[in-house]
Amino acid sequence: MDVWFDCGGSAEEAAKRLYVHPDTVRTRLRRIAERTGRPLTDPRGITELATALRAVRQTPRPSTPESTDGS
Repeated sequence: MDVWFDCGGSAEEAAKRLYVHPDTVRTRLRRIAERTGRPLTDPRGITELATALRAVRQTPRPSTPESTDGS
């Protein structure tokens, strides 16, 4: 979704950057909209998804046993 945002909402440009078909980008975006209940045709839905994405990216991940075992 970051690439789609960076491309100004263009599935075609996002597909070029991701080396996939534009329909693949559209399908993934449609799945995100369906699963979140936020339509990507509504500015509020887009804003909410962008805000959620930023929050997830900025939230520190809890340490796991593998990362604290000293290896």
